[in-house]
Amino acid sequence: MTFQDISGKIVPRTKRGFLIYFCVLIALFFGFITTAWIIFPGTYSIIDSSLSTLGVMGDNPDGWYFFTLAIWSVAIGIIPLYFTIHDKLGREKPILGKVTLFFETITSIGLFMVGTFQEGGDLRRVHLYSAYVGFGGFFVSAIFGWILLGFKISTLNGPEKRAIAKLFSIQIAVLSFFAALFITNIVLNGMGVIGYKGDPIGWFIGFPFTEWMLVFAIFIDKAILVLNISKVY
Repeated sequence: MTFQDISGKIVPRTKRGFLIYFCVLIALFFGFITTAWIIFPGTYSIIDSSLSTLGVMGDNPDGWYFFTLAIWSVAIGIIPLYFTIHDKLGREKPILGKVTLFFETITSIGLFMVGTFQEGGDLRRVHLYSAYVGFGGFFVSAIFGWILLGFKISTLNGPEKRAIAKLFSIQIAVLSFFAALFITNIVLNGMGVIGYKGDPIGWFIGFPFTEWMLVFAIFIDKAILVLNISKVY
């Protein structure tokens, strides 16, 4: 039995089951993250602190493991979903589908390491590099996923095509905008133009805020992808 067969048993093949699985995955992530946020001592702000701060034992001694559970649940839980998406989108373009699946797998590995190695401590650099792998894998796999979905949309006609194309455009615009904002922060910070929180330009270009927005954008991208696939297949 292949992993794809196993994923088919984990992720329901029906449209409703496909959507429910993804919603449960989102609920687990944000449920654990919210718990870590609530337990966090003092005041936590997405303008002042990165998402990973919730998972640092020294900063969040009673709630750091909820951050780890949030990241692990997505890193592991999204793999069967990826294989199901590959099974649907990769039928007509198998080589492109395998390339997409490869980068999606890289994404999960990066995410799992983000949850395993804390931002604070001796392994901070490992955490940061893992985050870059995770975010980078998400964006690269998203681009290939857009291409695959674009091929499928081109074969449709009528109102269904227009409705899916609108969501498809939103999907691309949202992730591209916030990915560009995040990359801009990395570049400007590396050049010494801005600080960690975006000073002197503003908090909207700071690392904590752009990271949080990119996380939301990634979930929006995947949500629209799952929704469109459920309509097409």
